[in-house]
Amino acid sequence: MTAILPLASQDSAAIEALLDTAFGPGRHRRTAYAIRDGMRWLPDLSYALVEDDGRLAGLDRKSTRLNSSHRCISYAVFCLKKK
Repeated sequence: MTAILPLASQDSAAIEALLDTAFGPGRHRRTAYAIRDGMRWLPDLSYALVEDDGRLAGLDRKSTRLNSSHRCISYAVFCLKKK
């Protein structure tokens, strides 16, 4: 069964690999990354979707946003398994 776990429990390399798969290896040049640069993410509000085999299949990471009317930024990433 697929499980929802704290994102902090997942390997950072697996998180980076999932984001590369979803957005491509050039994702750090995107505007969204410039906006989030220097913002810390909120571990208590961030989750991972983990398959039975331990594969990281998705994530929902909340980040703080300083000097803004928005208290936090949220984004979710899910990758479908190829058959």
